[in-house]
Amino acid sequence: MADIKRVPSLDPITAAELASDDLHVIWDASAATFKRISKVELVRALAAWEVVIADFNAVGGGLYDVDTSAGAIAATIPADLVEGDRFAFNDFVGSWGTHALTIDPNGNEFEDIGDGSDPALPMTCDATAQFELVFADGKLRVR
Repeated sequence: MADIKRVPSLDPITAAELASDDLHVIWDASAATFKRISKVELVRALAAWEVVIADFNAVGGGLYDVDTSAGAIAATIPADLVEGDRFAFNDFVGSWGTHALTIDPNGNEFEDIGDGSDPALPMTCDATAQFELVFADGKLRVR
């Protein structure tokens, strides 16, 4: 028989708990079952995403639904990043394939992915996606 561990509390989930890459288990009352949910899905369900329709300056911790249906949009990352800063971007209307989202690292560098591109240059997103940028070890890393 498997060991059963008690849940020490049912307090709300903390930001530190959400910072892990683990899956979380939640109770779905509408389906009367437990479901596994990723960190990104959980944060999206609990947080308010900002709809963006024009060029903008991203803020650490920002959650951005970027609608490029009217034209390309540029997001500028702050120059003074600190370890752990996060930015989430979502193509919630599926328009990045028509008009791209460009992310300007503003003096920072993206993680080198080995494709020969200059990590100091802006990153262009031209396909529907949802991703997070995390500043870790001096680089912007796509998660």
